[in-house]
Amino acid sequence: MTARNDPPSGGIRSAAASLSALPPDMERMEALQGFQRRSWVLERIAWLGMLGLLLVGLAGGFGGAGWLAGAEATTPDGALRITYSRVQRQQSPTMFRVEALRPDQQGRLELRLGRDLLDGWEVQSLLPQAAESRGDAQGLVLTYRLQGGGAAPVLLLMAQAVAPGIVQASIGTAEGAPVVLRILVWP
Repeated sequence: MTARNDPPSGGIRSAAASLSALPPDMERMEALQGFQRRSWVLERIAWLGMLGLLLVGLAGGFGGAGWLAGAEATTPDGALRITYSRVQRQQSPTMFRVEALRPDQQGRLELRLGRDLLDGWEVQSLLPQAAESRGDAQGLVLTYRLQGGGAAPVLLLMAQAVAPGIVQASIGTAEGAPVVLRILVWP
């Protein structure tokens, strides 16, 4: 005699099998789980890449404002301090700010713009204008007669980069060693 509550033979197995059986669409989705996981990982990597580009942009890595964009350099002899944009755009005006920290005894400053600066940038303006200028094999020498006393004289050079890439520009005094600026120019 069988008890009333006893399931028919094989009843538990068939009920469990019917619960685990998936509709055909779900079975296809289960078969593509590896592809889904790989695409999710790729999506997360793309998100991190976009976040990285955003942070580089905010830090000034593409020009404009930010601590990566601006730079300051001093000549080896300490005569000049140059403030400039480390990241620039091609054919976009950029200002080089040159401070004369130590003019000579006669109150003159002979500023040398190196050949690489003259080849890599189109100089638009230089304020104040030089009293004299002469060219030589190393570049252009501009002579300024400075007024005594007060703060260090400031010269403003406005120029446009003519080609993209990592470009060098040298600025210094006629007698001293120049400082070589390395500038990233975006197209």
